Amino acid sequence: MSKILVGFYPNITSKDELEKYYKKPNFKFVNKCLFSWGGATIKANGDLVPCIGHMYPEYVLGNLKKQSFNQIWNNEKSLEFRNKLKKNGVFPSCSRCCGLFEVQK
Repeated sequence: MSKILVGFYPNITSKDELEKYYKKPNFKFVNKCLFSWGGATIKANGDLVPCIGHMYPEYVLGNLKKQSFNQIWNNEKSLEFRNKLKKNGVFPSCSRCCGLFEVQK
């Protein structure tokens, strides 16, 4: 029999954290995200977006049907996105992203 690892994100350990998570959407459990340095999301149409949660057109970094992954990964838009994360911490829309909690383990 194999064991299946189950994780819960975020790792809420108190009633106070539980209330903050559900009642205060601007509350941040962590203030940095490393996902955009070690991963990306590729949409079915070939669009590459910097992370799991950003599916808006303005966050499309490039398209794999038109450019190589390396070209997109190192283009101006990608570098700008990662620099903003580095400078400002996570964006408000990141506060409930499962990818954010996954990379913090």
